[in-house]
Order: sequence, then C-alpha cells, then structure tokens
Amino acid sequence: MKGMDSRIRRYILSVMRNVYLKTEARRQIADDLKATMLAACEDKPVEDVIRDMGSPLQMAKELMSVHATNVEEMGVVNAMLSGATRGHFEMRSKAMIGDKPLVHVAFGYDEETGALRIAQGIIAIGTIAKGWVALGGIAIGALAFGGIAIGGVALGGLAIGLLALGGLALAAVLAAGGAALAGGLSIGGLALAVWTAVGGYARAMNYYTATGQSPPVSGWALWLANNIDSLSWLVVALAVGPTFYLMGVSLSRVLGLDIRDILAER
Repeated sequence: MKGMDSRIRRYILSVMRNVYLKTEARRQIADDLKATMLAACEDKPVEDVIRDMGSPLQMAKELMSVHATNVEEMGVVNAMLSGATRGHFEMRSKAMIGDKPLVHVAFGYDEETGALRIAQGIIAIGTIAKGWVALGGIAIGALAFGGIAIGGVALGGLAIGLLALGGLALAAVLAAGGAALAGGLSIGGLALAVWTAVGGYARAMNYYTATGQSPPVSGWALWLANNIDSLSWLVVALAVGPTFYLMGVSLSRVLGLDIRDILAER
C-alpha cells in the first residue's frame, strides 16, 4: 500500500467493520483515523501508535457512542445489522408519531435490568418487535415479518394473520405456504380451508389438486392452480430478496469497499 503502512490499513479496516453508520460518516471517520495515525507515526513507531489506539473493537465502540445516537444518523439497515451483530443493542429515531418512535430497534437483553428488550414503534425491528411494521424473531404488527409473524399481513416461518405467507401459514382470509390453513382460501403443499383450497393435497368446500377437483371450481381458483409455480417464485423473491440485500451490505462492510479508496491514497 503506497504511502501507508499495511498495519495501519488493516487496523482501520478492522475498526470500520464494527462502525455501523451511513457511508458519508464512515468515510469521514476512516479519513480522520488515517490522518491521526499517520501524524502520530511521525514521532512513534507504527506498532506503538496502534497499541496506543487500543483494540479495533474498543475503538469502534467509542466511535459508535459518539456518532450513533439515533436511527437517523445510523440508517435503519445499519441499526438492524448492528443489533443483529452485537446481540445487545437498542436505538430509537428522533422522529415520533404520537408517543411512539417512528423507528425502534432493540435486540437482546437490557444490561441493567436483564429483561428481554422489546422493540415498539411505528416501525419495530428486534428480537421481539411490535409495531405497524414489525420485523424480528417474533414480529407482531399490521405488517409482520419474522421467524414467528403475527399480524394483518404476516410473512414468516410460522405466519398467523388475516393474510399469511410462510412455512406454516394460518389465516382468516388467505394462507399460502408449505402447509396452509385458512377460513377463506389456502394455497400450499398441504392446503386446508373452509371455502377454497388449492395445492398438492387440498381439502375445502371447493378444492383443486393435481389429481382431482370438486365441481365446480371457479375460474380464479383454476388460474391460481395453473400459476402456482410462478406465485411460489414470487413468494421466494419477496423473502430472499431483502436477505441478499442485507448480506451484500454486510459483505461490503467486512471488505471495507466504501473506504478502500481513502486507505489507498498517498
């Protein structure tokens, strides 16, 4: 690395892997760290400068305590990744709607009380999340995404709602998943419903399977049956797309792609 000892570069990259801020702030911090360490190296050996700076993780914690005081500064995705990575984390947005924060991110246990943190906001993200839009291990909301999702529209491993999409989907109106049970319409490998069911094994007042159907089956039910593969891929895309996006953001941070040009400067 021209103009910079490789040990300084590795140290800054290690720090920045644990700094969950917007790109502009990350670049400014990396630039400041670089300037500080290079200036210190004029009077001390590199190894002494690195030792005086402290461990990369501790330095990152100090930087986060100064720069990450609310969700607006971090960005929602960064706040979510920080919580998922650090295990114990809580952050609220400055913006409020009524008595609720616009965004509340909460993971793990409260270090003072030992109680499990619960994210409660208009947008709630956490181990347990309750909000109009909820994303978490257990998510409860009008729009819920999680391992266990409960809400108006629910997407999860276990999804329960008016409309539910998941490995096991239970719904009052529409359920779709590996196993789907609904009052109205169910679509899945195992589909059970009061009114209409479409799937590999389907039972309802009106049902359609690959081997048979109840007479008569409405046109829209036949359309669902004929397009079930396309609908399944759409469901997969809705679930996997955001996951790959988060993986991409995480990989970019690990590799330091957003700051490599700064560390490459003379």
